[in-house]
Amino acid sequence: MKNTNIINNISFYSFLVTIFLLPFFFIPGFMFSLGVSKGFLLLIGVSFSLFFWFIACIIEGKVSFPKSLLLLSSLTLSFSICLAAIFSASFDNSFFGQGFEIDTFISILTLSVALFLSSVFFQREKAIQYGLISLFGSFVVVALLQMSDLFFKVISKFPYIFVNVSGGNFVGSFNELAIFSGLIVMISVLLLEFLSSSSKLLRLALVIVGILGLFMMSVANYETVWIVLGIFSLVLVIYKFAYAKAKSAYSNNSNLPIVAVVTFIISLFFIFTPGNYIQSALGVRNLDVRLSVPMTIDIAKQTLATDPIFGVGPNRFTNSWLLFKSPAVNQSVFWNTDFNFGFGLLPTFIITSGILGGLAWLFFLISFILLSIKAFKGIAKNVLTNLFTLITFIASVYYWLFTIIYTTGITIFILAFVFTGMFLALAYLQKGSKVVSFDFIKDPRLSFFSILILVALMCGIAFVGYKSVKKFASIVMLERGIIAVRQYGDFDKGEARLLSAIKLFRADLYYRVLSQIYMAKLDNLISNKDSQPDSSKVQSVLASAQSAASTAIDFDRTNVANWVAVGLIYENLVPLSVPGAFDSVVFNYGEALKLSPKNPQYYLKIAQASYIAGKNDMARDNVGKALQLKGNYVDALVFSAGLEYRLGNFESAKSIIQNAISLDSQNKDALAIKNMIETGLAIPTETKSEN
Repeated sequence: MKNTNIINNISFYSFLVTIFLLPFFFIPGFMFSLGVSKGFLLLIGVSFSLFFWFIACIIEGKVSFPKSLLLLSSLTLSFSICLAAIFSASFDNSFFGQGFEIDTFISILTLSVALFLSSVFFQREKAIQYGLISLFGSFVVVALLQMSDLFFKVISKFPYIFVNVSGGNFVGSFNELAIFSGLIVMISVLLLEFLSSSSKLLRLALVIVGILGLFMMSVANYETVWIVLGIFSLVLVIYKFAYAKAKSAYSNNSNLPIVAVVTFIISLFFIFTPGNYIQSALGVRNLDVRLSVPMTIDIAKQTLATDPIFGVGPNRFTNSWLLFKSPAVNQSVFWNTDFNFGFGLLPTFIITSGILGGLAWLFFLISFILLSIKAFKGIAKNVLTNLFTLITFIASVYYWLFTIIYTTGITIFILAFVFTGMFLALAYLQKGSKVVSFDFIKDPRLSFFSILILVALMCGIAFVGYKSVKKFASIVMLERGIIAVRQYGDFDKGEARLLSAIKLFRADLYYRVLSQIYMAKLDNLISNKDSQPDSSKVQSVLASAQSAASTAIDFDRTNVANWVAVGLIYENLVPLSVPGAFDSVVFNYGEALKLSPKNPQYYLKIAQASYIAGKNDMARDNVGKALQLKGNYVDALVFSAGLEYRLGNFESAKSIIQNAISLDSQNKDALAIKNMIETGLAIPTETKSEN
């Protein structure tokens, strides 16, 4: 029994530490996004906790957990995402992902396991207290880190340490900081209103944390969070006025809801006040760029028309976006932006996992609603249990609301699952809840097969953990390879590190980067004026670049970036009159256009290569297609003007270049061509606009 308690404690506290660290976790000096660091921590932390929970079950000879439709629905959800990944056009990207993305099968399975562990761990009030203390402690760390940058510019003073932390925000986006802070304020208000008899020290701590939360919300200033907080405060005020003097289910306190009233007034102030003085004073800019609801619905309709059952595949929303985006987007500054999600995280899953995934999410949310009805049917005698049930319910609803209406990151997403598991655990304590229990220690045959299954599951967990560590190590090597080339110009070291990364984890991204390193190395060899390049070495490096880019295509033929990587290689060979180079440019950019038909830059690429190859009509035709898609495409206008001038169409060239300059008066290529047109100078044949 003592050994079981020790193992159970290891499992519980490792899970608790993971949740505590996640909101502010980052790896110093790590260049890639916070999501990679947080996703790695989540996967390792949850796997470690589950592994030791299985050990405890083997020692105890029993497996038990709450009997709930919610757990079944989370299992169904994971299964549906798994099926969508299996039928995805890019299995590896949908199943495992490349950088611990939150919408892969492995991530959804990890989140479902987190919900399960929460329902097991938080069946005691003390465990709930530890959970809330961890949440509040994590928020305090986040707030202190954020304020250290706001007031002392710590991050800007040490950029190499905080290279992947944007604006001092360790949670993710500023809106996610507001969402995280909003719940802290709501819980603080609840505890202050319903625990009036608690110690002064506790109330003082709650007031301080609540003020910190309001300040963080004002820094981020996400209006929707203020609206939700205002509605919550108003409901709480009405409840207190209506029922506080009568028989209360949660407290015997009849004091006026001063804290809730003040919170409501503050919320109204930020909702209706134009501009934010705190943001202006601190120099904070919260830019939130995401798809609108109509755009997401349009993408969903077109995707489900072609892939109705399983969708485009988990972690592949970008593919649908590139294929079905509205041509009107090309007239905006986001014409060449790849969006990974729709207007909200959960609606995105309908596109990536199809009708099956959408029904699985609907089943999950309905199960949660049914659990909520059951939990609040009867009121427990323990006031604290009721209060914790209310807090976890509000937290779950709050976080699930924002996963529907916003593209939340890993921090908010995991907290939604964890609080739902905590709510389930508390519902288990209520009258009428049942437990599923497998006691296999008494029957030798049942014991053998049960332990065999548990050991097999533990081996699976160890394998996933091992693969995750290798993937993370490969990402580190990928980053170091890029730094070696970009910062130090060491192509050999960059190549060696990329090859080491590929040995650890293979993905099309790695091969694309490797091909780019080879092309940079090739350019360095050719442009070296001090010595004549070795033709055999040039051929070898070029062949390596072609091989790496082609391997990327073999990994994922539906990723437009892979076709573009090959196209770029041959685009550089066209001026050298390499046989077959022009045809390869046309073919690879043509394949890219099949996957991203609304992107005008690929037509421009073909037009530029066509002109160099002496195919003027083809060049004019393709630049015309580019301008049909994006009439304000300055680079295409500059190329078109130069082409018309070279072909002797001076008036047309003059008109086109004037249009380009009216759109971008500082464009150097446009000004240079305008000067040449006016002075009658010849335009260099290989002059190209930047894309």
